[in-house]
Amino acid sequence: MRLLLDTHAFLWFIMVSANLRVNARALIETSANERGSLHTDSLMALKLSTLSVLTVLFFTLQITSAQQTTTKVSATAWAYRDTNDDLVYKISYDYELAGRKSVFIDNLGEVPARGRFAYFSYDSNLVFRDSRGGRVLASFSLLGAEAWTSVGSRPDFPDESEFPKTYRSGAWTYASSFQMIANVVLNKSFPSGYRAYSANDLNYIHTTYAALKDLPPNLLGEIAVLLSQPYDAESKRLYYHIQFVVHEKRIQSGKWRSEISDETRKSAERFIDGLIGKLEDEARRRR
Repeated sequence: MRLLLDTHAFLWFIMVSANLRVNARALIETSANERGSLHTDSLMALKLSTLSVLTVLFFTLQITSAQQTTTKVSATAWAYRDTNDDLVYKISYDYELAGRKSVFIDNLGEVPARGRFAYFSYDSNLVFRDSRGGRVLASFSLLGAEAWTSVGSRPDFPDESEFPKTYRSGAWTYASSFQMIANVVLNKSFPSGYRAYSANDLNYIHTTYAALKDLPPNLLGEIAVLLSQPYDAESKRLYYHIQFVVHEKRIQSGKWRSEISDETRKSAERFIDGLIGKLEDEARRRR
């Protein structure tokens, strides 16, 4: 039942369609349906109105701008409510801009003109530019103008203020796109995903929490990463920073705490070492 309600809510959100049954909308908005079951006639109405719009889960767009730049995008989008009841979107897309080597995507940064990304964003629009702050090559919304979602919370992102000011830095010496390599590695290392955004001429990757390994049986630890770049923009090399926040809890206590043990600290350091190694291994693999 919860899956059906969530699916219907997502389809309603994408379509913004007047064809969706009014009583089905009411069912979604009724908090009791989070726990209870529906009567047979209501359930059938919900199933029928959901099936009628199932084809919108995946779509492909092709746009040719006034400057004759052909943009192909295949995308999916899911919507969640965060802890402040704001909409946050999990977007996944393949794209190609013909006749270009690179492109700047708002909230993501400079990337090859063809690729694939998946991340969270508070912006449902995809905007392709010729450079940071430059001419718009293509721009469109993945979602409708109105938004309705089920009562589901987003994955757990730590607040930026929780990340220490200290960081580890590195120089990207590979020909492969840093953002594209990071997208592959971080989506594997952080199964719940990451949020991409830009601020103050920097591109940020803000991950959810991932479990730490090799801890004592009675101890759980988690780590999240804030990765930013480019620093020293005038340099021919791309310099990046990695900040991370860690918390732990004893199985008996059930409460996360930021004061961590030596075991958790060492596990977090090994995790970051391994993450940097995975970034470099993936870049070497793509040479």
